[in-house]
Amino acid sequence: MIKRVQIAGLRGKSFDLATGPVTLVIGQNTAGKTTIADAIKWAMLGYIPGMSAPPRGWGDLLGNGLTQASVELELDGGKVTRSMRLEKGSVKMEEWAGHFAAVNVLALDPEKFFAASGPVKAQMVAEASGTAFDWKALVPDDLQNEGFKFALSWSSWVGLAIDTAKTNRSMAADQKKSYTATLRTLEGLRQIVIEDDTALKSKLDAGKEAVGKLREQIKAVNDQLTKALQPKGSDVQGKLDVIRRTLQNFMGRDHDAESYDQRCRDWQLDMGELKAISGTDVPKQGELEKLRVQQTNLELETRLQEARLGELNGQIKALGEKYAKLKALGCCPTCGTKGKSFASALKAAEETEQTAIMGAIQKADTGLRQAVEEFNRVKRRVGVGDGYWTKKDALDALKVELDAEGKLIELWKEHDRLVAEQQGQAQQMDTSSLQERKYDLECELADQQETNQGIEKELAEITFKRSQKRQLGMMEQQLEMAEKLWTASNLHVGQLEELRRRFTAMSLEPILATLAIFTDGIFAEPLSLEGHELGRMVGNRWVPLDQFSGAEIAVAMAAMTCALQPGNAQKNLVLADELSSFDDEHLAQFLVNVNDAVSAGLLEQFVGFSIPRKNLKALPKSVKVVTIK
Repeated sequence: MIKRVQIAGLRGKSFDLATGPVTLVIGQNTAGKTTIADAIKWAMLGYIPGMSAPPRGWGDLLGNGLTQASVELELDGGKVTRSMRLEKGSVKMEEWAGHFAAVNVLALDPEKFFAASGPVKAQMVAEASGTAFDWKALVPDDLQNEGFKFALSWSSWVGLAIDTAKTNRSMAADQKKSYTATLRTLEGLRQIVIEDDTALKSKLDAGKEAVGKLREQIKAVNDQLTKALQPKGSDVQGKLDVIRRTLQNFMGRDHDAESYDQRCRDWQLDMGELKAISGTDVPKQGELEKLRVQQTNLELETRLQEARLGELNGQIKALGEKYAKLKALGCCPTCGTKGKSFASALKAAEETEQTAIMGAIQKADTGLRQAVEEFNRVKRRVGVGDGYWTKKDALDALKVELDAEGKLIELWKEHDRLVAEQQGQAQQMDTSSLQERKYDLECELADQQETNQGIEKELAEITFKRSQKRQLGMMEQQLEMAEKLWTASNLHVGQLEELRRRFTAMSLEPILATLAIFTDGIFAEPLSLEGHELGRMVGNRWVPLDQFSGAEIAVAMAAMTCALQPGNAQKNLVLADELSSFDDEHLAQFLVNVNDAVSAGLLEQFVGFSIPRKNLKALPKSVKVVTIK
């Protein structure tokens, strides 16, 4: 049992508290009640449930500006000490030292506990109280699914299995509804009588054979008509066949004779104009290529002459600048001659050089004019040749096109003449009997085809009735399968729900009697099981735990924690930090119940935490009340 709790620097708070078998720590919010509870858990367990393992999550246990904190518990047989310090930005934990008693620190996470379903609550209580059992050995083979062998808890496995079975049952119910509705629409098919179609198939085969024979007879009559229309001693039809085969290659080509004649006249006029040009100086095609080369060379020579002339003009300018400098100097820079002799010699030298350059300029200018004249002459001849030969090529191509079109027009004329001749001969021949025979055969063919279509329609209706009958049979089979699936799924759901109720009872019933000790005098009726949910009777109505008031939930949670009985030889220390929700009367009664349980040996020690109370009635002397500020 813990006799004293000493805390230094934990969350910036320090306490020195004496504790007894039943201790109630009273203090305002933020006074440090949670810090004391966490300190006891840390000292006894080496960690604080719900907090990350050290050093992560432990930095907030140090107060602002503090670098170390410690907890020391004085026990019946010794002490337990734990400490931490901040080194280089990291929290370092000290190992516990001193005597350590074998104690179970019992606590349930209220938020997690009340958010869970009834079976999960039962699983949590069973695991915390030591009433867990080998549940997998109790599950029948026919209820074990694929996830069974990997399941870690019976509550999660059975919950998922029930959800799956209910989904299957719902799907089967939807299928039953859908198949039943479809069967209603097909109900009339039960009265349908399907005729034997053997005779109809034989009749259709005979009709198709008759159609083939009639087509052969019609072809034979057509051949006779064709032969009768051919005049004796004349092969008009043969000629027409040859012409028509030839004309097939020209389908889509224009063969308007009037347009053709106009185009021919235009061609002759253009050709006459071209011949008149050819009498002039038109270069032949071979000569034209040479003229193009000569034109290119002359263009290059012209540019060279222009460059030479520019160079000479530059020399004249440079000469003038040169002698202007010498005149300004007034003497010969080489021999030093001055006066009139120097001026006369300078003038003579300038005139000599100027005359030579001017002669070169005159020669270059003459060469440039000649080159330009020759270039223009050659260019004109090239232009004449290009124009002539381009137009000549176009007229030659048009001539080929006109010749082909002329042959086509002649073919059409011959075709029209032969057709007219054949029609004239046909008018003189008597083919009326063959035409009547052909008409009779075509009428008989049409009647037979109509008869065949009627038979095919009857056969199609019989085939459709058969498919509907098959659909009716398949739908009945599917409905039967859906009904079997629904029955099996419904049975499966019932078996799983019964298994869940059984497991819940096995988990909770061992502690229900102990639980009643702690709620005695607070709840009129003790906590009990209804199906797989924990709750209690209120008058004639059973109320599940999740519908309790806030104060009732606090009572149930504290009682549940005290009732946990782990199956080992260790003593139980209960920490209850949710007592602030109790009213004064119920808190006093609860502490009396806890005191009786400690006296009876059900608990080793109880430490509860609450806000200050104004009307808390007298408690047993063994209950120690500690107030913190």
